[in-house]
Amino acid sequence: MAAIRHKINKIYVLQSKDEILSNQAGIEAYFLKYYVDIFSTENNVVHNNLIHDLIPLLVSPQDNEFLISISSMEEIKKVVFSMNACSVPSLDGYGGHFYQTH
Repeated sequence: MAAIRHKINKIYVLQSKDEILSNQAGIEAYFLKYYVDIFSTENNVVHNNLIHDLIPLLVSPQDNEFLISISSMEEIKKVVFSMNACSVPSLDGYGGHFYQTH
């Protein structure tokens, strides 16, 4: 099955502008050059004030201070102990009981 899939996913002929590539080395060289050219070009960034114009409208200075502030140990403890100790483990694999006992 794997051999069949390999044969199905192979490119045997490739037309590039006026040139037809039919050997594997030529096709590989074409793709290599194509992707090297794409990913090695300079990123032309146009600087504008769009971000500076929009962000102050979306987040007030008071909200920004709240968002970047570090939570106190008391706030963290309150949140941890408000969790259901028998909760299903989260993506890290630990449930509420683990955090409440460690």
